[in-house]
Parts: sequence; C-alpha cells; structure tokens
Amino acid sequence: MVVGSPPPADQRGGRDRRRHRRHCRGLVLQRRREQLPSGRGPACVQHDNALTSPPSSSPPTPTAPAAPSRLTSAEIAQKLSSTQDPSTGGTFQSQDSGSSSDGAGGLLTTVTGFDNSANHPPCLVFFWHNATFLGTDASQPHLGCQLLSAQGGQFVVGYENFAPSDPLCCPSQPPVDITYTWDGQALQPNGSPPASP
Repeated sequence: MVVGSPPPADQRGGRDRRRHRRHCRGLVLQRRREQLPSGRGPACVQHDNALTSPPSSSPPTPTAPAAPSRLTSAEIAQKLSSTQDPSTGGTFQSQDSGSSSDGAGGLLTTVTGFDNSANHPPCLVFFWHNATFLGTDASQPHLGCQLLSAQGGQFVVGYENFAPSDPLCCPSQPPVDITYTWDGQALQPNGSPPASP
C-alpha cells in the first residue's frame, strides 16, 4: 500500500463502521449529559447497508414548555364562595378583577371580593398565578378596597383609610394605594392595607 492512497475497499468498510459506532456512542453519552431523550437520534442513520453520519446543520431545537393552565371563572367563584368572613360568617363575591402577564408566558389574576351579608361590606383581595391560588392581601377583611390597575406584572389596589373614631360610612383619612409586584415567585406588596375600625 502506498502512503497517502486510500485503503482497499474491504478495509475501508470496517474502519468506517468502527468510526460510526464511536460517533454514535459519543452522541449517546452527550445526550445523557444534556439529559435529552435517549436513542440513536437523527445523527445516526443507515443508508444502503452503509452507516453514515449526515452533516449537522444546527443543534436540535428545544421543545416548547407546556402551556400553563388557565384560571376559570368557576374556580374564582368557588374560591370566593368558600372563603368565610370571620366577623360576619358570610362569604365573598367578586367585585372587580384584573389580569396581567407575569413576563414569562403566564398570567397573574386578582379579584377583589366583598361580603355582601353586611351593611358595610368588608373586602379581601385574592391573587392567582395561572390557576394556582397565591393567597389574599390580608388575613382579615377590611372596609373599602378597589382594584385600580393591572399591568406589567403589577396590581395597584386602593384602600379606604379610617381614623379610629370614623363611622363605617365615612373614612376621614386619605386613601392608601398599595402596589403588588410579581417577583417571579410571589406578589410582593410595597406596604400593608390600613386597619379597619
């Protein structure tokens, strides 16, 4: 055999198959490292009894994540109607609501709920991320709250602000606006709702 000339065809076939096996073993190990689905994958194919590796034009495209589950109006109604106001024994109904993107393909929802069993209905603000209930703005209902805006991963809620001697009809203090901002895990308030009389 002359140096620089190709080996005879019968030797070339065995060498090509060995190279191909090493190549495929390397791909399997790489897939395991990357935690991709196992298998020979698209880089190892057989054509006319000759194993070849087609040229790779680009890395595999990652699959899109599953769409987040969406909150339904029935789920909202069920949560509000199953939340009891400890001061009256009543449950909550939706007053107003708003939604905002979480910035990562999900949806944040807030609903102000009021207990209509009282003369001056107490309210709570309920929060969801997709269909997961996050909680309320406070452990106890308060008098007078309203959703002012919902955008950019933030909700602004306005609260009536009562002085200790104010009648239930007439708060004398300026309203308090609290912004709830999504941090990727939870909604973070920039303050606390004022106390109710």
